[in-house]
Amino acid sequence: MPMNSLLDVMSKIAIINVTVCVVFLYANPLLADGWSDITPNDLKYTHGLTTMGVTMSDVDQDGDDDLIIATGASVGGKTLLFVNDGYGNYTDATNGVLEEYHPVWTPLMGDCDNDGDPDMFYVCFGYQCRLWENKGNYEFTERWGGGILAKLGNIMARGGAWVDYNNDGLLDLMVSTNAAIPWLGSDKLLRNVNGFLFQDATPESFIYPRKGRGIAWADFDDDGDQDLYTVGGTGCPCNWEDLPDNWLDHAQNRMFRNDEGVLVDVTNDITIDGLPGRGVAAADYDNDGDIDLYICNVSLTGNQGNGQIEVYGYNRLLRNDGDFQFVDVTPDILRLPGNERSAAWFDKDNDGDLDLLITVMSEVKPTVALFENNNNGESFSIVNNAVFNLPENIGGSGTGCGISDIDNDGDLDFMLGYKFGPNQLIQNDLKNKNKWIKVKLIGTISNRDAIGARVKVRTGSTWQTREIQSGSGYWSQHSLIQHFGLGGYEYDISEILVLWPSGIKQRIFGVGPNQTIEIVEQESLCNADLNNDTEVNIDDLLVLIGAWGKCDACPSDMNADGFVNVEDILLLISAWGPCE
Repeated sequence: MPMNSLLDVMSKIAIINVTVCVVFLYANPLLADGWSDITPNDLKYTHGLTTMGVTMSDVDQDGDDDLIIATGASVGGKTLLFVNDGYGNYTDATNGVLEEYHPVWTPLMGDCDNDGDPDMFYVCFGYQCRLWENKGNYEFTERWGGGILAKLGNIMARGGAWVDYNNDGLLDLMVSTNAAIPWLGSDKLLRNVNGFLFQDATPESFIYPRKGRGIAWADFDDDGDQDLYTVGGTGCPCNWEDLPDNWLDHAQNRMFRNDEGVLVDVTNDITIDGLPGRGVAAADYDNDGDIDLYICNVSLTGNQGNGQIEVYGYNRLLRNDGDFQFVDVTPDILRLPGNERSAAWFDKDNDGDLDLLITVMSEVKPTVALFENNNNGESFSIVNNAVFNLPENIGGSGTGCGISDIDNDGDLDFMLGYKFGPNQLIQNDLKNKNKWIKVKLIGTISNRDAIGARVKVRTGSTWQTREIQSGSGYWSQHSLIQHFGLGGYEYDISEILVLWPSGIKQRIFGVGPNQTIEIVEQESLCNADLNNDTEVNIDDLLVLIGAWGKCDACPSDMNADGFVNVEDILLLISAWGPCE
């Protein structure tokens, strides 16, 4: 498409209702539950350095999430480590190699050697990416990935994620490259061969060249492996007349279906989203059981001829209707004008649906946009609080965010990074009586972090779905512990279902609310052991009776005739006792 035509189309698409949207977003906020800024000074100002990436990770494996902050960006800076005491109080533990200056955009944490603690990967812009082994006691040692990182050199990386794309139990690495320069090639996929040995497994289906930004790995087609959505972007101000004819290709997003480790491009007219993008968040916002997308696009200013032109890239909410068919269902309130960078879904008020947090990289209010999800995505309303509009943060240019229950009180808190202003650690002062459950997974056959696992929680007839992800939004990583708000549900949780990357399915029944449970991956030794406790007993009989009647492929239907009845009871009784 010629550049002039492209600009005309994009301008017409995006300028419509932008003014209305801005007024609605920033001039008519609604009051919400309380939030408190509890940022300690050394985390707020990060020694005068610029903050980009924000990562929540349990570095010391003591049960709470610590904070890792990238301050280097393209000029170089320390990678800061703040240790959580379990009550949301953070202490600076930066030491050793973390004090070295590197141009880090995002520090990604993942247990790539399956030894029980998270290792660290630096997504670097202007220098080669780096890999560090967690040696314990807040010390890290550099590992070279078998030489692949030095061989790749400076790939001008902006985004990345840990993922087990081939379900072999080892965490692989995906890195997005942000430069349409021939020698850089495409985004990179690095396969983990043996802990710290990586090989270049970049598929031919990756577009070459392109400007990669945020990425989202998720099982979009519910077949048990991780598919991929990548965001393409470009940067301005610039001179439109100097841009290459294939500028649109650099800004296109791509959707890849994972066919047993082979990534097949299945991008269509909706998922291509041919606007300059930044962050993307993947989650089941409407509680229908599949993973949807929210995309942050940006506005661009450029010179053409004697004048200046503005191209608005509004954000999009894409609902997953199955088989990689997505529908643009963006309500006006989420059709933001293009100053947003990272997005994250989380249940801020424990009411059972996912709300939306977005970092804002501009000189307008609010410095962070927070939206309440009403009734499983039927509508959204803006949440406002004075803590989101502090004068010192206006114009601070929001960057990454990290979400976690930092004080272990059952509601989710978050950290906000700012490029030019003071960072914010925001505590959720939730006052309602909604219940909750948190689920921590430990893989034994799958990767130990359980990245790629799907957790489903049922209360009565209502299901909620989460997937464990690393490298979410943009410049962000959230807690690996999965949090579910249960609203006012008065009973024990009906069922927790874990779908592991290995293919193992585990079911847990009768768990009480308001607690954190730990589930270790294990395969049932016999089909009649319905609650996975290695023994067939009265507990399994009660589970079976609870599923009585018509049943579609449920474990209590032991003879697979579509019904749970007396015949299934007889089969269960015949297997009574310890599983062998």
